[in-house]
Amino acid sequence: MKTTLKPVYILPGVIVLFFGISACSPVRAKDNPQSSPIGVMRVNSKDATRDYAQLIARYRQAAEQGDAAAQYHLGVLYDNGQGTPQNYMTALRWYQKAADQGYAPAQFYLGIMYDFGKGTPQDYANAMIWYQKAADQGIAGAQNNLGYMYATGKGVQRDDVQAMKWYMLAQDSGFTPAVKNLQDISQHATLSQITHAHELAQAWRLLHRAIRP
Repeated sequence: MKTTLKPVYILPGVIVLFFGISACSPVRAKDNPQSSPIGVMRVNSKDATRDYAQLIARYRQAAEQGDAAAQYHLGVLYDNGQGTPQNYMTALRWYQKAADQGYAPAQFYLGIMYDFGKGTPQDYANAMIWYQKAADQGIAGAQNNLGYMYATGKGVQRDDVQAMKWYMLAQDSGFTPAVKNLQDISQHATLSQITHAHELAQAWRLLHRAIRP
């Protein structure tokens, strides 16, 4: 039976009402290891242009002072073209700054930028690097996409056991695409491979239990 494994391209959090935390669905809020300290801002639909301008100025000020969450949120605004012309290269730059500080959501979206060639030439090897960093911090979308890279041999040697391991970990968070991907790849895996994947996933959980209690 032919199986169809899928990576996940998640539109960065479309900021509509509140800006303290962007909605990065289906990555749940608890998967975000930090929140922005620069406050919450409501956008009034009648004054959206003014409010977005204030928001961008506020995030930029904090981002230029090195605040990783602000750098990430500023990247989201440029990525989505909210309150500013859409600019993937600028989004990539702000994601990079936040990712370099270990900010997991930015690491995930930086991986997406490289994976899909947004603002940069497509680069599966770099996508793997940033997915791995975000996955190790418990970001379910990154775990799913890392599994997909292993399942398809993009940026890494194909390894179905590693693919299943990461799908299993993403499934722990109820990440629906990973559930389907795991079902598909398990159809042609051996019992030994599935057992090994379970062992690797459990070892990861024990090692990272402080991250995902």
